Amino acid sequence: MSDDGERIVTEITGDGAAFTVRITGQGPVLTARGDLDLAAVDGLREALDRLGEVCEDTAVIDLSQVSFLASVGIAELIAVAERATARGCAFAVIADDPVTRRPLEILGLTETLRVAPDLAGARALLAD
Repeated sequence: MSDDGERIVTEITGDGAAFTVRITGQGPVLTARGDLDLAAVDGLREALDRLGEVCEDTAVIDLSQVSFLASVGIAELIAVAERATARGCAFAVIADDPVTRRPLEILGLTETLRVAPDLAGARALLAD
């Protein structure tokens, strides 16, 4: 556990992507890095499942370090939104780069997925 009370609960790497789920004082955060494509979908699914297991009421999915967001990655985000709602866990997605934000805008998912440019914005969306 770090000095600020954060602790990592899951780290998954391989196939051009890496995922870390950590618990913070304000709830769990999943950070994704690399390409979210077909090769990485199993790791993404595992990390999202772990995030759901540790979510009590809110969580954040951070895509700010993602270099490519394929349709299969977007499909997993939609699926987790449905599962999270069923479990009573609200979440927001950090997407501050055109690589991640633009596809979500084009598909009309920015409200559904509560897309924000940074962690403070994500927390604010979850507080509403």
